[in-house]
Amino acid sequence: MKKAFFILFAFTLTVLILPSCDRVEQPLKEKTDQCGSNEAVVPIRKILLEDYTGHTCGNCPRAAEKVLELKTTYCAHIVPIAVHVGFFAYPGGSDYPDDYRTEGGNALDAFYGNGNAGLPNGLVNRKTFDAGQVLPFSAWAASIGLLLEQPARAILHIENKYNALTREVETVVTSKMLDDFSENLNITVYFVEDSIVGAQLDYAQNPTLIDNYVHRHMLRKAVNGAFGTALATAPEYASELVSKFTFKIDQQWNENHGQIVAFISNTETKEVIQAESKYILEEH
Repeated sequence: MKKAFFILFAFTLTVLILPSCDRVEQPLKEKTDQCGSNEAVVPIRKILLEDYTGHTCGNCPRAAEKVLELKTTYCAHIVPIAVHVGFFAYPGGSDYPDDYRTEGGNALDAFYGNGNAGLPNGLVNRKTFDAGQVLPFSAWAASIGLLLEQPARAILHIENKYNALTREVETVVTSKMLDDFSENLNITVYFVEDSIVGAQLDYAQNPTLIDNYVHRHMLRKAVNGAFGTALATAPEYASELVSKFTFKIDQQWNENHGQIVAFISNTETKEVIQAESKYILEEH
């Protein structure tokens, strides 16, 4: 085990902002403190929670509610993503006109089979537990609890620069290794948008069609692919690695509600080792 002495760097975020019109005045946000334990170890382990969902899946809002419940309990320990996949994510006439599927999400669905397993379901750090790998939302809390018993093996810092004229984002992810890794590592970067107002089927409501449902943590773009790109090859790599990514935000996406999700994973097993998220704009 390498000595986990590290210096916290103060990153400078340079943002060029032009006025924009939001559908939602402010994105819905959870607490971001380190809760979930009175004896939280710093640096904390952060867990990628993927909620596989669709806007015509009438039971899927229960899984979204579970994500918010877990965020309330564990705060910064949880990095959530909602991935719209499969039959229930297809556009459906005038009631469900939007298409929230993505190339990256489709690749994940083809690999893990979430859509065929019956939505809603999800992945917790893309790890296999006693309950399986594709987990019902009722199994998420127990799986997260097991992972939180383990210390962080790495930490991530995200620095974003946004140019509102070109809508280009430059993201720099600094990976600090706290352990000796015997596995090859990938780094993956996603653009996620919060507080998207649109239609959702909800069997618990009457009427069941919710026109102004607020979709949370939606995957919009897998910046460097669904499973990322090479970060380091074991056993020789630096204790600190810097990765840079550049992409443009689509005109239909709201940068004010956008965030970068980055995570390190095992190249072979795809299991996530550490995750992090940060809003594009500094005021968040």
